[in-house]
Amino acid sequence: MQVRALKDYCNNYDLTSLNIKAGDIITVLEQHSDGRWKGCIHDNRTGNDRVGYFPSNMVEVIKRAGVTSLPPVM
Repeated sequence: MQVRALKDYCNNYDLTSLNIKAGDIITVLEQHSDGRWKGCIHDNRTGNDRVGYFPSNMVEVIKRAGVTSLPPVM
């Protein structure tokens, strides 16, 4: 799942946090019930990935056009 950052978020006190800027596209790796999600941002300029935790209320899910849900497998 990919999400888009709605606001800037920076937490310099938590080394596991992912600093994000509004508009960043983040690939979600883990979703935790406490509202913190783990994600990855790929920097096309440097070719590096940044991974860390961010608050889920700072992002919106990106809906992909043309993708339909499949029924659950029984």
